Amino acid sequence: MLDFFAIFSKGGIVLWCFQGAGVTESFTGPVNALIRSVILQERAGNSPYSHNALNLKYKLDNEFELVFVVGFQKILTLTYVDKLIDDVQLHFRDRYKNELVQRDALKFLISCFEFDDDFQRLLRVVEAESIAKPQKAMRTYNESQKSQKTVKSMIETKSGDKSKESTGKKNKHNKKEAQVSIGRQQGVVVQGGSNLTASGKELLRSLLVVARMFLYLLPDGRRVKSP
Repeated sequence: MLDFFAIFSKGGIVLWCFQGAGVTESFTGPVNALIRSVILQERAGNSPYSHNALNLKYKLDNEFELVFVVGFQKILTLTYVDKLIDDVQLHFRDRYKNELVQRDALKFLISCFEFDDDFQRLLRVVEAESIAKPQKAMRTYNESQKSQKTVKSMIETKSGDKSKESTGKKNKHNKKEAQVSIGRQQGVVVQGGSNLTASGKELLRSLLVVARMFLYLLPDGRRVKSP
């Protein structure tokens, strides 16, 4: 619901205005604030100008030196406001082109710009279009690409960790088997597959020689011939 819509010249003459049903406050204060703070300062931008409880949007027509201003409550989200301003500007220019070309302030004052019916028709059209094409609802977190990407990356990470762990265990097992195989080929394997060092092998041979000597000695010290 709009609070007001006004069309005035850059000289300050109001050519036509509309005020919403139930609106009792004058739009003069908000429009004057818009002129002083934005239009005279030549500030550009699509963001609405806020004044008390109202948001104001405007459009300048430099060819005919006109200003189109619409005001509505801040708490409302009216998606059709920009299109309404564009449509009103085009229709008002086309209908009153002859009067606007003269740019005569006196004629502006005495001219009667009957635009109520046209405005109501344009307003109904843009309102109907906004209802037919509602705003796209925001996606939930679960529907967002960020959520899907996070879950996917978590699955890939866990799968990669398992694959890495399995590969590590397999390599460790193969390494252990290789050590046992090499030890068997050299004839120096002990329990657990550990290899004897060179000094260890030499000590083992010495112990075997001493053991054989004791096995072939009689109690009285005589040596028995080896079989």
